Amino acid sequence: DRGGFLEHIIDDRMPLMVYLAVDDPAKIQRGDWIRLAMADECGNDPLPYAEDFLNEFEETYCYDRYWHDNRGSRFLFSGYVFAWVGASDDEYFEKYAIQYFRRHYFQMGLISHVQVSSLLILSDKLSSAVGMNASVDAHKEMQTILKSHLKFKHRYFFQDIPNQLQAREMFGYWRKQLGIETFNDQVTRGVEAATTSLKEIVESEMADAAIRLNLLAAFGLILALTTGALGMNILV
Repeated sequence: DRGGFLEHIIDDRMPLMVYLAVDDPAKIQRGDWIRLAMADECGNDPLPYAEDFLNEFEETYCYDRYWHDNRGSRFLFSGYVFAWVGASDDEYFEKYAIQYFRRHYFQMGLISHVQVSSLLILSDKLSSAVGMNASVDAHKEMQTILKSHLKFKHRYFFQDIPNQLQAREMFGYWRKQLGIETFNDQVTRGVEAATTSLKEIVESEMADAAIRLNLLAAFGLILALTTGALGMNILV
């Protein structure tokens, strides 16, 4: 939020979450699983992307703890998409899916995307601060960014929020797809490097100012000694 206006900071595609109850999940073709995970449009091609590109699709995007022999329920993750697919005649899925979806999975997704958004905002502020001239304002801005980053890491940077194994695995899956750990490391290194660099620049400018002041004082001392030895009337 800048100047009272909201600013879009992520991908143009809004993150979405969905749970689907179908008659027979086993009839869903591989290409449709991929389209569902990527939020792509329907198509007649067997696969929406090249086969080589999709070699590790199941390992990368599918959480199949409860999916075996094309039966059960399946979770799909692609960072901006979370999809939970199950059978409509499954009593557990039919009765309890909506409750877990709203009370657990939605909150996990919200936390994950809040973390990504916070890191993007910090990264943007860092870039603006680095572009400023080394000044008191730039130093204050870096101090503000440093405080915001520390607050984020200690208050909002949850790595393991649930204590249940399945939920922890899913949360880790989600964070990995969004690249949160890598992004956080990049922002952390950027904040530390920019703070150190700005501090060195400010200290260098202060040292230069001190040298100039010492030279001026030395010149003044020489002038005072000279005029004192020769007498003040020498100036006249």
